[in-house]
Amino acid sequence: MIKKATNFTNKRVLDLGANMGLCSIFIKKYTPARSVHSLECSLTSVEQIKKLSEIFHVQVPVFHLNLDSDPYEKVAGT
Repeated sequence: MIKKATNFTNKRVLDLGANMGLCSIFIKKYTPARSVHSLECSLTSVEQIKKLSEIFHVQVPVFHLNLDSDPYEKVAGT
């Protein structure tokens, strides 16, 4: 459904509040997006994203930060 709703060709995707990272992983695995990054404030979710990325054989960079105070532009390199 996501794949058909948006043309991800050559797009840069930033998943803010990625939770388990399922959207990020799906976009990375099944679309021609140029890059996909996940940002999450929960350390537990960050670890889940890393594990699920391995299971689905994709590399989704995931960053732990507080969106209220951390400079996400510097953390994610966007």
